[in-house]
Amino acid sequence: MSKHILFEKEGYDARTRSWYKDALQAGKPIWAGFTISVPGTRLDLTAAAPVYNRQGDLLGVAFVDVSLNKLTEFLHNMQVGKSGQIFVMEKDQAIVASSYQEAPYLIEEG
Repeated sequence: MSKHILFEKEGYDARTRSWYKDALQAGKPIWAGFTISVPGTRLDLTAAAPVYNRQGDLLGVAFVDVSLNKLTEFLHNMQVGKSGQIFVMEKDQAIVASSYQEAPYLIEEG
């Protein structure tokens, strides 16, 4: 049985987050980059999109965080052959996730 924990961070206002502002500025769905999760326990890749009504009025910004740990776990479980590997890379060629067993990033305290 899976365990789900819901919480509300006191004083949290999504409108102050960069993914919210960037999606509004773009006016369309975007990959908003990497963020540390609200509880501070993981590194996420955030996708965000402004949501408008039929009159073009902003209703809000929808977003989803893709955990890099979960993405790496997914890639580890893919069957890519005996010597193949899968990499997810930034435009600057920085490795974000891979099927390789070692994480391509480090999380430092502070």
